[in-house]
Amino acid sequence: MRIDQRAVFIFAANAASCLPFNGYMDNNTTITICSCRWQLDIEGVTPTFENQRPKNQHPGSRYPGNTQDCLCMSASGPPPNQMLQMLDAADFDLLRPHLVTIELVRETVLDEAGAALRHVLFPHDGTVSITVSLSEGQTIEVAMLGRDSIVGGGAALADGIAASDAVVLFPGTASAVEIPAFRTVANASIAFRSLIIRHEQALLARAQQSLLCNALHPVEARLARWLLRARDLSDRETLALTQETLAQMMGVRRNAVSLVAHELQRAGIISYSRGQIEIIDLRALEATSCECHAAVKAHHARLFASH
Repeated sequence: MRIDQRAVFIFAANAASCLPFNGYMDNNTTITICSCRWQLDIEGVTPTFENQRPKNQHPGSRYPGNTQDCLCMSASGPPPNQMLQMLDAADFDLLRPHLVTIELVRETVLDEAGAALRHVLFPHDGTVSITVSLSEGQTIEVAMLGRDSIVGGGAALADGIAASDAVVLFPGTASAVEIPAFRTVANASIAFRSLIIRHEQALLARAQQSLLCNALHPVEARLARWLLRARDLSDRETLALTQETLAQMMGVRRNAVSLVAHELQRAGIISYSRGQIEIIDLRALEATSCECHAAVKAHHARLFASH
């Protein structure tokens, strides 16, 4: 089976490999993003890549494909994920050799409910939607994860089976670590293990608040809450987003989202066109939202106050 660039398949990286999802880690574990063209065959066929090897790749590094150069840019220091940045230098150094940077491509399914995890992700930017589905096909979002989050951490420390789907909502990048390495670091570092536990507490609180909000609050307040969370993770006033996607994430009919979005636009709070929503008046949007957004943020702040 041949996979194109819209799919994300993460492979083990040595200290200097340009990866099929344009991720690269050099011998000093400096995070590097490479522009590489690639093709990938799976089901036992060796991956093949074009324009794969960075100029500073160690000549002894193992990689398939030809030896042309990638265009790479490096940045030293911890990745821009708040969970990783909370670790002290010694604990981060345990994890550092295992991290690779990947692209989060819109609509890519990272994890499927009931399937074995292969990696834990620490998003840098972009967002990942955690959703649950019924057999009839209905889907609803229970959490939106990004740079303040970890994708798959709790499941990785348990049975390694995803409890829900994880789908890229807004594109970006993330640090990825394979499950065995993640568990090894968690066993070796009390601080890292404690961080994962706190994050899972925060994620549970977010899912519980989402359940309460969906059951009791009007669509207008829920839409405002959702947009505020998306803005928190992106720092952008303009979101590439369709009303159909919003309706699916919120578990409501599309015409309900359309009516509410129209009213918010008439009030000068947002502006929307096909495939795009812009937040015009942030304070008014916060006032329109229910208490759930502020409650979840406050709980998250309490959990991580000591970091």
